Amino acid sequence: MNLKALITICLILLSTQVYSQHAHVHGQGKVLIAQDGDDWQLQFVLPAADVLGFEHVPETMEQKQAVESLSGKVGNVPNLVSIDGNCTVANSDVSIPELFTDFSKVEKSSGLASAKHDHDHDTHDHDHHKHDHDHHKHDHDHDHHNDDHNHHKHDHDHHKHDHDHAHEEVHKDIEVNYVVSCTNNVDSMTFAIFDVFSSLEKLDANWISNKSQGAKMLSPDDNSVVFN
Repeated sequence: MNLKALITICLILLSTQVYSQHAHVHGQGKVLIAQDGDDWQLQFVLPAADVLGFEHVPETMEQKQAVESLSGKVGNVPNLVSIDGNCTVANSDVSIPELFTDFSKVEKSSGLASAKHDHDHDTHDHDHHKHDHDHHKHDHDHDHHNDDHNHHKHDHDHHKHDHDHAHEEVHKDIEVNYVVSCTNNVDSMTFAIFDVFSSLEKLDANWISNKSQGAKMLSPDDNSVVFN
């Protein structure tokens, strides 16, 4: 079995072990590191809540912009990790779940806001005229209104339940993969990711190198891995 196949199998085994030991936890990510000759593969698995600040379909322009700017933010390797060696990035890939690239709510909200402004302006005079008519009709509709109000409240509560269910957040991860080629020995890596995503408190690191295999829980105060 060649080294590349062995590295792949080890990554799968490490990934399975990491996921089984540490389920999706906000504030805690994972990184898998594997050496294949001069190449190093790094795979980050990070909670969307820490990377984007939310775990649901984007609903505001700010959330949409957070998704759109993510690739540029994490695509630059030194933003997340500093490698002790003369290295160049051979490949960089960011995997974002489709949930976060659905901007329909943002577009709908933006369109409704514009339409509502025009509608409110056009209907101001109509509402003023309607006020006199409703005042005359008030006594006749009072009893009927009570029945309708209760019915409307039931529908409103049902609608609210559906809305809350639709907005319910699901646990999603952002995956970032790097392949880095180094022309000399790599003795250590220092992870600057904690500076980029301030809510991230821990990073579960697992690695396989030509020198060693190991695991370490990284934190902002202890953010380096040494291969010895």
